[in-house]
Amino acid sequence: MDLPFCASTGSMDDVLEFDFAKFVSIESQDFINIITGFSNFDNVLVTISSSQVKFSYGRTTIILTQEENHCIFGGIEGSNKLIFAITLQPTELFYKFVGRSKRVWLFKSNNSLKGVIAAPLGLYARYLAYFRPRK
Repeated sequence: MDLPFCASTGSMDDVLEFDFAKFVSIESQDFINIITGFSNFDNVLVTISSSQVKFSYGRTTIILTQEENHCIFGGIEGSNKLIFAITLQPTELFYKFVGRSKRVWLFKSNNSLKGVIAAPLGLYARYLAYFRPRK
């Protein structure tokens, strides 16, 4: 599966609004382990607090913490939490684009319960995965 670069058309700008100040950043290898752990599920619930990120679906749960240096958190203070869903299908696509980046950044969309997965490739390029809510 090839991952071509496409110039932004601006058409996503209306639906793709998210707060860059609230995020979790995870090392790519740790996120690849998340993809593997949830490869049988279409959606994964992400819950971010100021010290941990929890990925869950049913009884399957993976938690990464700041204390174990697995992730970097920003903009989430005190007992506040950020909750959203991400899609990791097709897994082959996510393995490819996550594998090309050192870290993966997760944000919550401002106008839905969906998340945005960003994999920076350098200063001016990144892969973004965003799944619009069904109408």
